[in-house]
Formats: sequence, C-alpha cells, structure tokens
Amino acid sequence: MFEGIKDINKRVILKLVVEIIKTTNQSMDLKNLETKYNIDKKKTFRFIINDRDMCLNFRLHNSILQYVKDPESVDVQFSMSSDTFISLLSGKTKAIDPATGKDKIVDYDTISAWMNGDITTYNVSGKGSGITNDLYLGMQIWNDIKDKIGVQIGQRIMNAFT
Repeated sequence: MFEGIKDINKRVILKLVVEIIKTTNQSMDLKNLETKYNIDKKKTFRFIINDRDMCLNFRLHNSILQYVKDPESVDVQFSMSSDTFISLLSGKTKAIDPATGKDKIVDYDTISAWMNGDITTYNVSGKGSGITNDLYLGMQIWNDIKDKIGVQIGQRIMNAFT
C-alpha cells in the first residue's frame, strides 16, 4: 500500500514509535484500558519488524504506555514486516477486489493481519497458560490505540516521511 515509501528506515519507525507513545499517553484514558482488559501486572509486548531487524518492546503499566529497551521478560511477541506495521498504524491496507480484480483500500487491524498471516505471534514468556488471552489482549490494545488516536498517528506517519 505504501509504494511511495519503499525505503522505510529504522529512524522513521522509531520516530513513529515515539509519537505513538506520546500521543497515547496524552490522549487516551489508559486507566480505563487497563480496567477493560484486566491488566493488574506488567505485561510486555514485543513487536519485531522483520525486514528492518528491529525489536520494539512496549509495556502498559500503571496507566502509562512505555517503550522498554531491554525488558527483563517478554510475555508476547508479534512479528511482522515494516509495511504491515505502517498499515496497522494507519488502519488501512491494499487488497484486490474479487469482483473487479483491481486494487482497493480496506480497513486493517491486528485481527485481520493475523488472520491473513501478516503477523506471527509467539508466547515467549514460557508460561503456557493465558497465552491466548495475552495475544488477544495485545491485539485489542493496539486496535484501541489506533481507533482512539488513528487520525493523529496517520498525520504523524505522513509527517515522518517529509
């Protein structure tokens, strides 16, 4: 979908991550999100951007979304390409219309990315119990953040490339 942005580099992705964290912490009721998903302890989610050899660790704890450089543990890992990462931030991706065979822009979230095989998920904590809940939790938190601040993040995506 982002053909004009063929060379997404690490600097741009890190700039977007900073904007996600700042905007999320300023614009969202994270206490409500913790209550909604029953987060009562630290949960660390790792996003690996395969084609850019990047590892991004996020933690939602005490109503603050944090970037964690070297976490002591990771609960769930999501592995994807940089194009998938940017598409998830924008909430849109390109698909082929089966009726016409032409490209069209469609809504895109973590669940559809996972169902399409664009995201691979792993339990890296070694604890088997609750992994389905942790995966679902990570995907839903991402979707909630995108839904609440998607327009702001979309503007920042465009600004990051200028």
